[in-house]
Amino acid sequence: MLYLGTTVLILFDLSYLSRFWTQFEAWLSMQFATPNGLKSAVGTKNARYHIVCIQGAAAQAEAHTKMLVDTWATKTPQQAFDFLSKPDVKVTNESDKHSQLPKIKALNKIVQDAFQAVDAQLQQRVAASAEAAARAKAELEAFERDKGEKAGDDDPLRKAATQMEREAGAARAAQESHALAIAHGVMPNEEARAALEKDERANATLESGMKESLEQRLLATLHRDNGYWLEVAIEVPPAVFDASARDRAAVARLIKRLESDLIERKEDLRNRQHFPICITDAAHRDLDSDLEAGDVNILVWCGLGCDVADCAGSENAVNLKELKAKLSARKKPGLVVVCMKYGARQIAEKLKGVGAAIVWVEADVMSQNSNPERSSAPKKPLLAAVLAEVSSNLARSGSADGLIKEVEAAGGTAGMIVQGHENLPSQLAWKARPEAELIVPRVSRLPDTRTNIFTNIFTSLSEEKLKLLAIDISRTKELLWEIADAVSKDKCPLKRCISSKEVATTITDKEADKEADKEADKEADKEADKEAVKAARYRVRAVALTVCNAFMHGGMFEAVYRIDSDDTKETLKETMVSLSQVSCALIWLDLEEEAEDDLLAEIHRLMKRFSRDGKKGVFLLTPTPAHLPKTSFDGFQLESTHTIGGGKQQEQLKASDFYQEITFEMPVNILELLESHPKKFAEILNRILKDLFHKSTAMPSAQQLRSPESAVSFSSSSSPSSLAGLYLGNAEQTVVARFCVSSIGFLHQLRDRVLDGTLVKMLSTELGKALMEAKGAAREAKLPLGMIAVNMSKMLYNMFLSGNAQQQEEEAASSESEMTIAVDLSLFADVYESSILQLDQLTLHQEEKMGEALLLLRGDEKHIVHLTAPAGAGKTFVAQQIVLDLLKDLSCEGIILFSARTVPLCLFFVKWLVKRCLNSRIEVEDEQMMKTIIERVQVLHPPYEQGPLAVKLNEEKGDIEFVGVPEGGKVQSILLVVEDEAHHTYGDPELKLQVERQILRWAPCHRLLLSDVSQSQGTEIAYPKDRKVVELTEVVRSSKRIITAANDFSLCGTKEKVPTCHHASEGPPLQTFLFDKQQEDEPRRDELYAEQTIAALQSVVTQFERLGG
Repeated sequence: MLYLGTTVLILFDLSYLSRFWTQFEAWLSMQFATPNGLKSAVGTKNARYHIVCIQGAAAQAEAHTKMLVDTWATKTPQQAFDFLSKPDVKVTNESDKHSQLPKIKALNKIVQDAFQAVDAQLQQRVAASAEAAARAKAELEAFERDKGEKAGDDDPLRKAATQMEREAGAARAAQESHALAIAHGVMPNEEARAALEKDERANATLESGMKESLEQRLLATLHRDNGYWLEVAIEVPPAVFDASARDRAAVARLIKRLESDLIERKEDLRNRQHFPICITDAAHRDLDSDLEAGDVNILVWCGLGCDVADCAGSENAVNLKELKAKLSARKKPGLVVVCMKYGARQIAEKLKGVGAAIVWVEADVMSQNSNPERSSAPKKPLLAAVLAEVSSNLARSGSADGLIKEVEAAGGTAGMIVQGHENLPSQLAWKARPEAELIVPRVSRLPDTRTNIFTNIFTSLSEEKLKLLAIDISRTKELLWEIADAVSKDKCPLKRCISSKEVATTITDKEADKEADKEADKEADKEADKEAVKAARYRVRAVALTVCNAFMHGGMFEAVYRIDSDDTKETLKETMVSLSQVSCALIWLDLEEEAEDDLLAEIHRLMKRFSRDGKKGVFLLTPTPAHLPKTSFDGFQLESTHTIGGGKQQEQLKASDFYQEITFEMPVNILELLESHPKKFAEILNRILKDLFHKSTAMPSAQQLRSPESAVSFSSSSSPSSLAGLYLGNAEQTVVARFCVSSIGFLHQLRDRVLDGTLVKMLSTELGKALMEAKGAAREAKLPLGMIAVNMSKMLYNMFLSGNAQQQEEEAASSESEMTIAVDLSLFADVYESSILQLDQLTLHQEEKMGEALLLLRGDEKHIVHLTAPAGAGKTFVAQQIVLDLLKDLSCEGIILFSARTVPLCLFFVKWLVKRCLNSRIEVEDEQMMKTIIERVQVLHPPYEQGPLAVKLNEEKGDIEFVGVPEGGKVQSILLVVEDEAHHTYGDPELKLQVERQILRWAPCHRLLLSDVSQSQGTEIAYPKDRKVVELTEVVRSSKRIITAANDFSLCGTKEKVPTCHHASEGPPLQTFLFDKQQEDEPRRDELYAEQTIAALQSVVTQFERLGG
């Protein structure tokens, strides 16, 4: 009890974490007593501990402090009991452990009983004082009736009645104070405790205090330390794998952006008493305790959607039913704001009845609040605007009109459900403690184990580079299962060296290193090999980090540690001391260089220690076995990126980043199946997505994977899950599936199966079977139909009861339309485009051809480079990369001039430059490159007489505009002219003359001509004679069917050079528009072309009816 209520000074030495009493007392000092039991005080104003590292621990004080806090901050009494019960937690007198351990498990009950005892005492006092006041009042009234006049102020009976009423008021005030304290999960304040003492001084204090609003006064004291005026709970979009690292990075970035906006408004927030504001990872356990205790005045819940099927990636998501139960049990929060990209309105409807006003926002509030073209504007997520509206208008006036307009302006929708409170502003009344923090960030849950991973890895290595590649998901899962199996079946120590073929073939031993160095000195192109090796080393480290992340939670290991070849002797000693105190550990040996003798000796001792004495150890070695000689590590080799296929586009896919959503339009019966059997629904959809994954040729079959029975904690499936989340959509009768795009091949397979209708056919068939099974199960159990498809009940009745096969077929045919499922093709097209935009790495073929072009364009001699390509080969993509490379090259000066026949083509080129710039994920580089594009990219389009135009970003409209070059910004020199659709320009003598008249004003200059061999008007085009031709022959964007069809109509001799396809996708069948060209009647021929073109466009509009421009 002493350590639960006092300030505690912790003197931490190297033996601290091995002793019972020190750890027990440290844990107590990090807890806070509430009516619901103990709650972590770490990171709040209730923190009472101070840590000072002494003796051997002083050198690494920060690391030791974090280790102690990470170990004990969030442990429940049961977890503390389990930890302190272990035999390696030492105590001088063993009887101390036996006597104290049972008390730990009882602490929650003791604290709860203490609050209840005070409550009972207060109730007794209220009843007794009320009875005494009533008696005194009755005696006074009887005296006055008998006397026939009012008793004077000095009359003893008047004084007694007044005194008794004062004591009754004081008792009621104390009870209300205690009740409000209970509601907010804090200890009763000093006033309530003073009221328990029946002395004149306490009564006088309470009486004077009652002149102001009791609730305002209590809020001023009770909310200051423990409650939040507003709590933002952020759910990072779910991932089926490698979610923890992504969660930390994504939530941290969003919190940083929100903090910046809130800090800008700090004066306004403080003046309005609108603080503290907690921004928390929705997976943080304190969110639950905050809601259970009624500590949240306004809750803002943000995410992609509310998963209705508990899919593989939703383990950290907020459970809607549990949330509703928590909200219904308390008077707080008074306002709930549901911000979801999908299904916010439906979630709000399901939250009805909790007593709070509810605002719903259907938009991606966590994304940047602007179009990509508006990058020069401050990068603020829409969520920042929502929070500003909650503070400035909603909490003050009770009106959500401003918030709704703000959301609609950003392309979303919003609304409000008012229930239970006529006056929302009074319900949200708040008085904050002046010295309280404005913002309280809480990022992700702490590991359950001892670890040094996050304290020592990101100081020297880039977190972005240490993200797991999508191509390594399968092998990483294999390693996870292998480790889990080894630990559960006592097959330790397990030693695995994680490597890739790229590393293994380049670095094998010291001698090979020396030879490689000699060769590198001789050959300049060895630099590229070095870069490949560096990338491969990051790749194997990403696998090791992912495995360590996975085992930091769940309790399989007591410690997860990384030993680095750069560790100092002091750091290494501390690590060894920590590992000596555990009996089951995962140890990552990350050795960039060959281990020195001292380090090698320590590692050998460590491995021997975990080979005996009943200890279990798993050792992972990266990046190469050459750095740890004379050790018996079994190899664990990753697939070679060259054998996997997909080129650099495949290599850039991160397991944590590349997720997309499909919107399905569902009939009512399928939606009812989803509500009654969500797991079955998700299982069917996931199975279909896996089937597409297996058929994609850019990834090896996932059927190779094995799943030991002992490793079911990771997966019960034999292949990786693709489905990460399943949500109700925004439109009526829609469902949104979030899935992992694990390979380029998978993306193309998905596109083909969506467009040819195979996906919805498979889904309709499987879900139809599930409906029948559900009906059969309901009948066998004699259950009511419930949620089983009402509009199919007649058909199902006949199928299961009548046995009439013909009638079954008729009913099935009549119900076929009711089983129709569709993909929203307009939304899918947007998703597919955004996926392609993320693939901003050139293929090997494109990179080779770009190198040829750049070699010419970087020289002193001015060249005209002619880049030819069939449709879909990515000539514009290559040109954009050439432009970006030249703009980034500080040695290159001058303007990049892009010339095209139409304004839309110019807008298209500049827009993609901007979008590819934004894909860097490095904000500083984004901003600098955006500035460079604005300053150094100009366009030329008809009428050509107006000359080059500058690029301008209209921040209000979110548009790109072309304007006259401002004074002082006239073109002085041109670095490069990019001429798009050169086959049209140079096929028209008049057009050629107009363009060259402008370009030759700045001659000589480098020029890059882009032409499409699939669109040319003939073979005799008057291109510049001194041009250097570079040919792209590999098609990336188009399917094999499109390549074959386009090649038949090419007029530039490519029938001898049939383009190849970068991927294996056949593509859906093509729609053809063929007609006789009417050679003798040229005007009619043009009309026919126009009619057929309109018909083709109309077919696209019909298929993708809501596709944006």
